[in-house]
This record gives sequence, C-alpha cells and structure tokens, in this order.
Amino acid sequence: MTHVATCDEISFESRLTERGYRAVMLRVSLMRLRWVLPFAAFFIFNELGRGDTRTALVLAAMTVGTVMTIVLYANWASGSPSQRAVYEPVHYRTAEEGLVFEAGERSGIVEWGTVRRWVFVHGHFLLYVGSSSYLLVPADALTNVVCDGEKAEQGPAHFETILRDHVARSPRHRFY
Repeated sequence: MTHVATCDEISFESRLTERGYRAVMLRVSLMRLRWVLPFAAFFIFNELGRGDTRTALVLAAMTVGTVMTIVLYANWASGSPSQRAVYEPVHYRTAEEGLVFEAGERSGIVEWGTVRRWVFVHGHFLLYVGSSSYLLVPADALTNVVCDGEKAEQGPAHFETILRDHVARSPRHRFY
C-alpha cells in the first residue's frame, strides 16, 4: 500500500534523457545571456535611429549567431558520445548530510551546504552546487520514491519539501 511520504530519507532511481538534458542545458546557457538580448536590441535600435543600417544588421546577425551557436552546441553536446555517462542510471538517497548518489562505480554525496540554490525547470530539479555546476534530478524519477521501505506518493512535492528544509535559497515558482 502506498502512503504520503513523511520521512526525511527517501530513495529513488533516476535516469536522464537526452531531450531533458538538452532542454536544461539550453535553459542554463540562455539564462546566462539574459541581458544580451536587451542590450543588443538597444544598440541595434540606436544604430537604426542614427541611420546606420549596416551596423544594426551586423549587431543583429551577431546576436542571432550567438543564440544559434548555443542551440547547436546544446544539441551536439547532449548527443555526444562523451556525455553517455550522464545518461546512466543513478540511485539517489536523501540523508541528513545531503543527497547520496551511486552510479555504477561512482558514488558520493552532495552535501546540502554545497547546494547554493535550486529551481524546477523542464521537468527537472536543478540543484546548483557552484556558479556553473549543477545536479539534475528528473521529476519523473520521483514517481518511484521509496520511503521507509514502501513506495511513497507525492514524490516531487516531497522532494521539494526536503530541498526547502535543507537548502537556504529556494525557487520563486513551482512548475509542476
């Protein structure tokens, strides 16, 4: 029988998909450029206002080229053979110290104190453990959460509660 998770330690198995990984990579990359588009638009319209359409077109082409490079890189990197380890199954367990993981021969712990912040984006919990390092936990993996040896309901909501309890800064919005 399933029950609503009330324990602090849950365990689940997760596997990233290429599509999910690509979507999160795009989001992270484009968020780093969130100020580029407004600045580019300002300078493009400034040049158009001065009557210099050539410079405006060059600036627009550079902006589009930058965004397209990011999109193409995310598509390439998510399917790259060097990224195959990212798609291996990972077993997670929440603990008082942090998020314990085991993936093949690799294992370790991401201590709660090292998680700077987290957001929920494109069906994944994105835990930032550095300025450009993050851990992805697909929300669909949280449908098979085990709590006290039994399958628990409300996996994503319970995982969010655990994150809120252990991570200082929490997201502004819930997306599920």
